Amino acid sequence: MQRPFPPRAPISSQPVRRSYHPAAPTQRSQWAMWVGNVPKDADQDELHRFFTQPLGDGAGALAHGVQSIFVLPRSNCAFVNYNSESALTIAIASFNGVSLRTFPQQTAVVGKRNATKPLICRARMEEHDLFTGVGGQRGVGLHSTWVKERRARNQASATEDNSDTISNASTTSSLLQENFPQRFFMLKSYKQDDLDSSVDTGLWNAQRHNAEVLDRAFRTSEDVFLFFSVNKSGEFYGYARMTGPITPRGVPGQRHESFPHTALGAQSPSSQDLPPPETFLPPALLDEIEAEPEFDFPLHWMCVDRMRFSRTKHIHNPWNQDREVKISRDGMEIEPEAGQAVLDIWKAQRATLIQAPRARS
Repeated sequence: MQRPFPPRAPISSQPVRRSYHPAAPTQRSQWAMWVGNVPKDADQDELHRFFTQPLGDGAGALAHGVQSIFVLPRSNCAFVNYNSESALTIAIASFNGVSLRTFPQQTAVVGKRNATKPLICRARMEEHDLFTGVGGQRGVGLHSTWVKERRARNQASATEDNSDTISNASTTSSLLQENFPQRFFMLKSYKQDDLDSSVDTGLWNAQRHNAEVLDRAFRTSEDVFLFFSVNKSGEFYGYARMTGPITPRGVPGQRHESFPHTALGAQSPSSQDLPPPETFLPPALLDEIEAEPEFDFPLHWMCVDRMRFSRTKHIHNPWNQDREVKISRDGMEIEPEAGQAVLDIWKAQRATLIQAPRARS
């Protein structure tokens, strides 16, 4: 029985934000400032007091122009949304390089230490969300291009080239069903505890910008394999297979149903005087700037044997600028042949571990 798949979204020639792109902060302004080096214990109130104080003294003081503030404590950063470009420009010039707890009126924060690193303030542009990191894989005809290249390679001597019927901009559900029976994704976790918990419960919480892509992959492919790793661990934690669609959790008016247990072992100054603001944001931080997990799905853990990244250093991912597969961000899709190669090495390692005790007995 064929799984149902979601309707195809209309194709636009203009870049647009779609639900599978990395999520931006709520109440996002087009004039947003990214702030780095925010202390982990800094809360919304402290940042609001800091960024909404008048800039300047006396009658010449300028209004702060802050619309909203979005804090990401686990990433030590925040977004401050402004009501105008001039307010954003002035704020960057005023706060960049200034410590949160040594600025005037902020030297005494009850219950918190005053010594903090200087803040890094940059303008955040929407295109960073859409085309950097995982977002750069999506909406660019990645799968249809892959199919065209394979057909051209396999039918080089044919008189009729059917690959011409595939548009680079079109990735339909039928194309995915016909050409991608297995798909592979890298998923990252900040803490091993979250992965240990997933092994026990048979559930994983997807990030918002990964939810639709993973759900569509499940509905259009026979197998969706997920390679897990803890950030900065230098190894794969294990791999699992999706066993059900993604269910939003916490949606008003809906009751969240738990999934069957599928764990391992179980059954299956004025703006005119200021230079333009810098727009650089370190790409390594982009995959960390996400909302909290809000989408659950069931999975079957097939292997929880650790595997060092060095075992796969010869395998590169053509869908990530041909970098080693270990160089991936949360939700990065791995090209099928590369993904299968990783899976084969893992299976071989597992077989060796199983046979080793028998050889010693």
